[in-house]
Amino acid sequence: MSNIIIYELGLINDGFSVIRRQNIRSSDLSLYPILVGELLSAIQGFSMTTTSEIPDILYLENFFICLQRFKCGVKSNNYLLYAISQTSIEYIREVLEILARELKTYDSILLSWNTDTESLRNLHPIFDELFLPFNR
Repeated sequence: MSNIIIYELGLINDGFSVIRRQNIRSSDLSLYPILVGELLSAIQGFSMTTTSEIPDILYLENFFICLQRFKCGVKSNNYLLYAISQTSIEYIREVLEILARELKTYDSILLSWNTDTESLRNLHPIFDELFLPFNR
């Protein structure tokens, strides 16, 4: 395996994959976008209908998925940030905190989002920049 720490970062809203960014230097992890989105959407939907809790970490055989609820504005808490990694959970949690703080400045864009993922293209660099310092 390479020294890549973060393989994928993303944002899900109400079970819909809004932003999904993969580390372009990674050949170690090739997940089908639909499977990742469907898995996380199912977890989000299940947690919203049964309890207000979502798991922090999902352990897979060789990787883990770190999850963090993201509240956008005052009316919506149906966003879910995620990171797929293979290394330090604490470190990945810090990355998700950084991402959440950055996205807070774009509340108005996220609140006006209407299922057109192209309208959120301007947010891609926020995700992509988090790959750079950690994966050189």
